[in-house]
Amino acid sequence: MSEEKTKKSPILTVEGLTVRRADEAALLEDVSLTVNAGEILGLVGESSAGKSMIGNAVAGLLPAGVTRTAGRIVLEGREIQDLSVDETRKIRGPKIGMILQDPLGSLNPLLTVGEHFRETFAAHGIRLSEAELAARSAALLREAGLPEPEKRLGQYPHELSGGLRQRVVIALAIALDPILLIADEPTTALDVSVQAKITALLRKLAKERGCGVLLITHDMGVIAETADRMAVLYSGRVVEGGLTDDLMKTPQHPYTKGLMGAIPDTDSSSLWLEQIDGVMPDPANRPSGCPFHPRCRAVQKRCETERPELVPCGASQAACWLAADNGRSVPDSVVRFHPPVKRSWKTLEAKRLEALDTAPDILRVENVRKTFVLRRVGLFERLAGRKDDVTVAVDGVSLSVRKGETFALVGESGCGKSTFARIASGLLAPDEGGVTVAGKDVRVLEAGHVNMIFQDPFASLNPRMTVAAIWEEPLKSLRPELTAPERGAKLRELARLVGLPEEALLKYPHEFSGGQRQRISIARAVAAGPDLLICDEPTSALDVSVQAQVLNLLKTLQLERGLSMLFISHNLGVVRHIADTVGVMYRGQLVERASKENLFENPLHPYTRMLLDSVPKIGGGKRSVVPGEASDVLPREGCPFAPRCANVTDKCRVGKVFLEEKNGPQGLRAVACRNVP
Repeated sequence: MSEEKTKKSPILTVEGLTVRRADEAALLEDVSLTVNAGEILGLVGESSAGKSMIGNAVAGLLPAGVTRTAGRIVLEGREIQDLSVDETRKIRGPKIGMILQDPLGSLNPLLTVGEHFRETFAAHGIRLSEAELAARSAALLREAGLPEPEKRLGQYPHELSGGLRQRVVIALAIALDPILLIADEPTTALDVSVQAKITALLRKLAKERGCGVLLITHDMGVIAETADRMAVLYSGRVVEGGLTDDLMKTPQHPYTKGLMGAIPDTDSSSLWLEQIDGVMPDPANRPSGCPFHPRCRAVQKRCETERPELVPCGASQAACWLAADNGRSVPDSVVRFHPPVKRSWKTLEAKRLEALDTAPDILRVENVRKTFVLRRVGLFERLAGRKDDVTVAVDGVSLSVRKGETFALVGESGCGKSTFARIASGLLAPDEGGVTVAGKDVRVLEAGHVNMIFQDPFASLNPRMTVAAIWEEPLKSLRPELTAPERGAKLRELARLVGLPEEALLKYPHEFSGGQRQRISIARAVAAGPDLLICDEPTSALDVSVQAQVLNLLKTLQLERGLSMLFISHNLGVVRHIADTVGVMYRGQLVERASKENLFENPLHPYTRMLLDSVPKIGGGKRSVVPGEASDVLPREGCPFAPRCANVTDKCRVGKVFLEEKNGPQGLRAVACRNVP
């Protein structure tokens, strides 16, 4: 890592760490880094780069069959790499706190939040009275930013939102006042508003408690606003590192440049995202020379045979033969993504946008409403006048999608986006309202006209079917006129379309990476030529490099096939890149609808502004943190956002607020806010 500009006492020192699995393949190779008191060190890279393995090695949680074969791990001057299981368990908690990616998976569903604290203290011999336990636990929850902490102690994990559960995990991690926090993907798949609260909390803990934080993530935006220093990992090695501000301004390694370029920017629009082609190599089959060279557009002969070492390059360090102090040794034009098929893409995009002005509606949704029963009352309760406990998931939403258009729905988790997507696809019947596709009721529409791409491709693919069988299934049922040879030709065409080799047709889903599985899902969805594609959070849990591949693919398919899309996401950068029109949902209602240019450049609804202010910013500036949660109690009348709105007035609290058309200097749009003229 680079020389420090500040003199802070080191908490963690890792020197020459090498970790191997049973087949002797190196998962980590000669990794060295330090974490200082009150400092956040960010580890960034794609899946399988080795980020989490470093955290596991430090915490003594290496998986079975994986062992450390070289290197030292020093915590506060004490070597801990050779401690016994019992000795390691004693420092895990009092010295090392762990914040894991999946809070629901790391919390016991049978224990209340308060019982989790009781178990944590008891495991380390801390005896507290009931009053002391409640007071100390509530104080920790309050420090972690949970509203009404005393109330949370009696709740179970399933009764909390994802953001609240993550803060419970953080409170448990700091319960014994550790000197080091290992945060492993603590913000992945969280809303931008919740993500902002978590990153602000990590900065607060580092500053006020003086603990060091090892922040593991694949999100360069989170690193840019949170970490003091950062290390970029690729194939088990650190390939670049330094102070975050310096590295963000002048990245040296093509891999770092690719990761930064793959992040969609809410402040600008571009036809393509930077895309790092290929996948991370298997540790047992690393290429010779620089391990990144098969995926690098700046590759030279030397890169194929000689492996570069991590050396100083100006303000940072990089392992690249082309790295230089001025940061211009690898021109952006060399790294930039170019579509594999040479066509007049900008001309095609211009024609598509021009055609939207007169395009007919492919999807029309009229005043759709959907409620779910949380708890049904018993007979005697019903006789006493009590009603079932229900929640309104979608509350009177109307919208339309034109042929060839991408309409994006954004909002926090629980706002009703996915429920609306299932209603629009015909998978879920609304309580009120109607849905038509190409003028026909979606409930009687022939199969194949509407298809969905789901958030989790592995869960939506049959693990016992090959890719060929998965793709051939819709062709057999929806295109019965095709002969076997014609279906075979169609399968090969689909493979080419989504950038997979023909030999992939004979493989099973588990043999592919997450991005490749999403490509398989996309190909299945477009196999029979649907009129409308509904994408439900298709990139939310993917690396930024894989996300760029998927978004570029969807844009290519739209330009080549004229696809219409309803795109569901909570990632505003993704929405800015892919959408034509944006609808913002809050608590089941549409609160704003506008073209993406109007919405991002001049948001009218306070909730839209809140979401935009919560987006991580690469290049400086901290995002805003707005108080309140989407899970807070809904007011009985008035604007549902009123309890969290900084501009709330008395008129916002009376009656229902409806979406109204506004024709201003930015063009026609709709907003549900009484304070917008």
